[in-house]
Amino acid sequence: MKSMLHKGKLFKCSMMVSILALGALSPAMATDRAGYEIMDLTFSELSWSKSIKESANVYFYCPSGQVMTGRSHSGDENGDTKYQCGKLLANGEPVVVNGTHESPRMRESGSNFRCQSNSIMIARWHNGDENGDSRYKCTYPFYNGMEMIITDQMMVGPKKESSSTFSSVGDKKIIVGRKHDGDENGNTVMYYAGLKGYVDPNSNDDITLGNGGYDYSYPEGLGEYESGVTVVLGRDGYRYECQPFPNGGWCNIDSALYYEPGLGLSWQDAWVRLP
Repeated sequence: MKSMLHKGKLFKCSMMVSILALGALSPAMATDRAGYEIMDLTFSELSWSKSIKESANVYFYCPSGQVMTGRSHSGDENGDTKYQCGKLLANGEPVVVNGTHESPRMRESGSNFRCQSNSIMIARWHNGDENGDSRYKCTYPFYNGMEMIITDQMMVGPKKESSSTFSSVGDKKIIVGRKHDGDENGNTVMYYAGLKGYVDPNSNDDITLGNGGYDYSYPEGLGEYESGVTVVLGRDGYRYECQPFPNGGWCNIDSALYYEPGLGLSWQDAWVRLP
């Protein structure tokens, strides 16, 4: 795993952290939708990355399917940075992440980055010292086949960059942004947030997701799906039936970003979710 960081030292666990409640960081983040409830966020497979020289021009990515939950830095731009990642669970169920967006380059000193609405951090790049550039990547979380909503945002810090450690795990939140001022002696702040997920009011808790027959586990058999006939098991645990003709043709389009059952941006054009 690769990445880069700004100047700093390892954060002291005993350091008092000031946590300030934030208002809505963008109008979209404050939007409520019917059927959405605040989720209890936990994590599995948590681990810290190997040490990465902050100025080393490395783009660090969390492992596939995981999200960023922490960052630590020790010393200046030649010091070590580590990242914490893990798989996200909402009310004990796996959260699926899909799609990414990347920030523009920004000067590290004076930077104040936040992920786009309803997305969470998965990667960071940095080159050079505090006058060098940084950039970030974020992804979109899905629960019950529906995009999740950012809520209950908070700002953690500030902490002196050269001796800082952040982890959102104890707060049961995810990371949605980062702010830094100055060099390794300047302050760093992290933005955390909770998530709301869609809870189907007609769902039966006694029914196991994915229960029943299916022809393939998506994307197996892609290209052979029959309109109004083929049933696949999605990565979110639900079964999906290919739409009847003529819309069923979209089922065989090899574009998970748009047509993956329950997760693609336009999945409902191609699929019908089964109970």
